[in-house]
Amino acid sequence: HLRRPVSFEGLDMLLRCSIGMAVYPRHGRNIEMLLAKADVALGIGKRQGGNTSVMFSPEFGENQRGNFDLESALHTAVDRSELVLHYQPIVDARNGRVSGAEALMRWMRGGQLITPASFIPLAEENGLVFRMGEWAISEALQQVRRWQLRGLGLTSVSVNINVRHLVQPSLTRAVTQALEATQLPPSTLTLELTESDVMQDIEKALTALRVLKDLGVRLALDDFGTGYSSLAYLTQLPLDLLKIDRSFIQEMQINPQQLMVVRGIVALGSALGLTITAEGVENREELIALQKMGCQLVQGYFFTRPLTATDFDTWWRQTRANPGLLVATGTGSHDAIVV
Repeated sequence: HLRRPVSFEGLDMLLRCSIGMAVYPRHGRNIEMLLAKADVALGIGKRQGGNTSVMFSPEFGENQRGNFDLESALHTAVDRSELVLHYQPIVDARNGRVSGAEALMRWMRGGQLITPASFIPLAEENGLVFRMGEWAISEALQQVRRWQLRGLGLTSVSVNINVRHLVQPSLTRAVTQALEATQLPPSTLTLELTESDVMQDIEKALTALRVLKDLGVRLALDDFGTGYSSLAYLTQLPLDLLKIDRSFIQEMQINPQQLMVVRGIVALGSALGLTITAEGVENREELIALQKMGCQLVQGYFFTRPLTATDFDTWWRQTRANPGLLVATGTGSHDAIVV
């Protein structure tokens, strides 16, 4: 019956339906318990793509309780100073200098490091991602200032933000306050948004990005190549950088088509006057290929995994003292990279 078209004003419409089920007495002995467990099953069905029916399982309940515990603790993570930033260096492929760092959020809960994949989706669901993003902006800029006072001339730090944060007035206020508190130039901060998220509501994103651009911060489109951007919109976005998704970099040595995609993105960025960053560089061959293409910036495990602020400081000093630690040579226009 649910699959039959619904006629309305001369139109036949096909509706999707998801059903969550719980059975008495196996899943509960009162209506409240049965409805609660049926609702959990319904949520599982929707996350699996919808248009389906799912029977409640005790395993769903265990996972749900775990999420409730995690979400409850996440509400106080900022106040308890449990959130930390790790930093991955961004290297200039043309001269080998560290040009900046990407700040990546981690959660230190009870001595255990929790990865973003475990808590960022929860933060997005309950709106905590906005407060966490504003904390990350402030903390990253303060860390840059601390490094500069210690003689490390880092001049750029990137922070990932959720696209829904763009329309929150608190974002512009948080950026302004963080820059004023650290007395750093606005261009020190780069805000990164994923391509797929920006394309979901391009008109709202355009307006908000222009406001941020007027502040003087730099803007990057992350995971480029995965979000099906319209080139017409790409020319309108007030961007400074395109970041090539790591999936293209990892496959370009074995897949000629992926190699052509990377070359095309580098050429497109050059034509639009944008800086191109390649993410996920893991070996010397990938680095050399990117150098030959003229890719300006690179980051990835070839240089180092994301580091705590203290370890980043140590790594940077060591590589400056021992230039041979990270060397790649090629036969293109840029013969070597030395960090």
